[in-house]
Amino acid sequence: MKHTELRAAVLDALEKHDTGATLFDGRPAVFDEEDFPAIAVYLTGAEYTGEELDSDTWQAELHIEVFLPAQVPDSELDSWMESRIYPVMSDIPA
Repeated sequence: MKHTELRAAVLDALEKHDTGATLFDGRPAVFDEEDFPAIAVYLTGAEYTGEELDSDTWQAELHIEVFLPAQVPDSELDSWMESRIYPVMSDIPA
């Protein structure tokens, strides 16, 4: 699965579950107050593995990052993740 397809699959699953968040394909540099809550889906550390002959095989770390206003305590972030993000993970195609 290519990087663009992987991010799209995650974003599609998040949209289907109506998390109530603004979704970003990539990590935004700046947020506006009306963007919160926000979820950014992006990859880092992409590198060629060379595991297969005649194939471009890469690996990377997938990040699904949640942004809430600064005054929100970590316990609310934990609750947000458990109720809105974790249920979506099973709907993302492998």
